[in-house]
Amino acid sequence: MRAVTLDGKTIEEYLQKINGFVDELAGVGVPVRHEEYVNALLEGLPSDCASVVSIIENKKQTPSIHRD
Repeated sequence: MRAVTLDGKTIEEYLQKINGFVDELAGVGVPVRHEEYVNALLEGLPSDCASVVSIIENKKQTPSIHRD
């Protein structure tokens, strides 16, 4: 999951790929904690998103993410 990056993907494709891993892991009895999910999403973003990533990482509470 952490090896997935945005490079060459649309945001939608990127999120679908990460969500697919999360769903697969849950399907075999290994649920992904919300914090791990958010960290994986942030780690896959390119360096030009560093300022946004930094703001999110410095929040006291991990932001919620709505998954469809």
